[in-house]
Amino acid sequence: MLFLDFMKTFFMNIEYLKKAHNLGRDLIFDLDNTIINEKDYLLSAYYLIASEINPSKQNEVYLYLKNEFELSGREFLYQKLKNKFNFSNFNLEDFKLLLHENRYCKKIETYMWFKDFVKSLNTSLEIYIITNGNISQQKNKIRLTKFPRRTLIKKIIYANEYKPKPHPDSYYALKKFSNIVNPIYIGDSHIDLKFAQNSSIEYFDVSLVKY
Repeated sequence: MLFLDFMKTFFMNIEYLKKAHNLGRDLIFDLDNTIINEKDYLLSAYYLIASEINPSKQNEVYLYLKNEFELSGREFLYQKLKNKFNFSNFNLEDFKLLLHENRYCKKIETYMWFKDFVKSLNTSLEIYIITNGNISQQKNKIRLTKFPRRTLIKKIIYANEYKPKPHPDSYYALKKFSNIVNPIYIGDSHIDLKFAQNSSIEYFDVSLVKY
């Protein structure tokens, strides 16, 4: 019964997005944890960082980074790491550089829900993306992401070039680029919800369909 209820909710919400697309509404997506799982990028970077800090304890350092991120997020992660392992050969700028460039990661798959959504459409999916985060890191994620065939990215706005979400400046920048038609912002977080509210546009919570 629970499985049937889940599938009913999933297809109902996919159908809502399909209908919006077919009506010519513009779909604007967040990136991390909406189209892709951010962990696919970060964990591979953490593995590379661990190898730079202490090759002989690479797995231990990596597991510490992974567990701390999953438990408490990224805030003060470098400082926690330094306090734990007491290294002197790797500074904060080194840490950030490997996170932003991440040459260990070769490809990022999109969520299955996004693949299924694109596949369900009769035409190509034209999308916009507005994403928070370090600009070079976000550009790297986009470069590495294997978007489904027939996905056409019309414009990517890196919100940190303006003011990060939930401030609406990145949406205003998008409107200057294109004549946006009755848009929906598709995201996964409270920040995304507030961004949509501040921009006076509809919000779609991707957690309703993500699996």
